[in-house]
Amino acid sequence: MRSTAKFRHLKVALAHDFFLYEGGAERVFYEIVRAFKEAGVKGKIPVYTLYSDKNFTFPKDVARNIRVSQISTGVLHWMFYMVYKKRVPFLSSILKVVLVRLMPVLWGSYRISDADVIVVDTSSFGFHIVPPVGTPLIAYVHTPFRALWGLDSTMIKAKSLVSKILERFLFYKLRELNSAAAYRVHAMVVNSTEVKGRVKRFFKRDSKIIFPPVDIKNASKWRKTKRRDYFVFINRLEPYKKICELVKIWPTNRKLIVVGKGSLFERCRRLGKSKNVEFLGFVPEIEKWKLLAGAKALVYPNLEDFGISMAEALAVGTPVIALRKGGALDIVEHGKTGYLLKRLIPSELKKALTWADNFKAKRLVLYRRAQRFSAENFRDKIRKVVIDEYNRFEKFGRAY
Repeated sequence: MRSTAKFRHLKVALAHDFFLYEGGAERVFYEIVRAFKEAGVKGKIPVYTLYSDKNFTFPKDVARNIRVSQISTGVLHWMFYMVYKKRVPFLSSILKVVLVRLMPVLWGSYRISDADVIVVDTSSFGFHIVPPVGTPLIAYVHTPFRALWGLDSTMIKAKSLVSKILERFLFYKLRELNSAAAYRVHAMVVNSTEVKGRVKRFFKRDSKIIFPPVDIKNASKWRKTKRRDYFVFINRLEPYKKICELVKIWPTNRKLIVVGKGSLFERCRRLGKSKNVEFLGFVPEIEKWKLLAGAKALVYPNLEDFGISMAEALAVGTPVIALRKGGALDIVEHGKTGYLLKRLIPSELKKALTWADNFKAKRLVLYRRAQRFSAENFRDKIRKVVIDEYNRFEKFGRAY
């Protein structure tokens, strides 16, 4: 691209909330790293995170080009481990509440001393980090922090007494801090129309949409896979993903394969014992693509910020059954590439499954519709945002 030469002289720093499990946010992070290295950024890119699990595995090409630094140490590191990895009943719940308050403080008190541009990939408080004077801060926001802004969340149960107390005495001030930090971001990028609306509503900020990346080239290998008689769910098994609600109303004469893990894994598996639902947990990447390509449809029952699995499904020629809201509206065309549910109820689900039985469109049609989500397209657009913001700084200057 035209501005690639300038990247060779830039000192880029990245920030990411956590490295716990691989999901859509992590795949976005990988492509941000690749975007910069492809443009010629020299040396290992410094990456800052609150917590990185020792068992987390980066793709080889990403691992050799980054240097990860954890902001939390000592007791704080132990707290993150207990909340996100160990998950001890009651203790983890208490520590979650403490960490909600500490995360913006940790980010806000951390200083990066040497960088020409900082890019934050976040769905919580990552953009609270304070850049050096004269350094643009660019945030790729997957969503404003769910628990803080009253969105469906795994952090706090919506009807608990604790949540009501926090809502009144703690979250009000945290929302003010979160909004103030968002205002200090120089360029804000979001992953969907849904999140663009949230950013406008909560932060009063305009933002640019860059859809998350899909490995279109890899997906093309699976376009000739024969469709089999099953449906697939691929996602984290957390409350806001609505997996238990889906299993409860799933018809016994249909097969559903569930891929992913999370706090609801055992509970949902128990619910599915009397039904034709198979829980596989995490599977290797090749197995994931194989399952996705062989399914009659991907079922996505929750309001999603974007939902990268839906775009991946289209890339392998598999239609999508999803709610008529959120990120699905950017990805799925009702009746053409998928079926959009008005609500997650048995009668609507039955209509969608029948529609999938009769779906006849060629895989190539869906594959072509997924081209706009390609990793190459994402890398080009994220580089353009970065270089445009850096050029604006050089011309006008802006410091906080």
